[in-house]
Amino acid sequence: MRLLVTISGARIEAMLAQVAERVGRGADDEWLALHVTDTRPLDEAGQLGSGLLGRGRRAAEMLERIRETAAAAAGRELAIADTWLTEQGVRHRLISRTGRPEREIIAAAAAEHADLIALGAGLGA
Repeated sequence: MRLLVTISGARIEAMLAQVAERVGRGADDEWLALHVTDTRPLDEAGQLGSGLLGRGRRAAEMLERIRETAAAAAGRELAIADTWLTEQGVRHRLISRTGRPEREIIAAAAAEHADLIALGAGLGA
């Protein structure tokens, strides 16, 4: 089975453990750990450039800092997932995408021929 697991935010290891407990792990399974950087905040922040307070170079610099911070956060979260999955002996790949999460999750599932999607936000404590 090819399982697409979305990751973001806190409790990544706990979420992955819950998925493993609920879905199980087969010898032939491949997990695809997906992180999507949501572009909606960047789009909204980009609107500041058209307003009186956001004109000029400062708006562009602010957007670049936000992009850099988001990319660094995505890398850290994927590294956490990679470490946990490796320690558990789960065959996996890491995927990073940027865009609207609802669209990127479906696009990644289709591109990777995922059999099942596990959404981290949908898991309870």
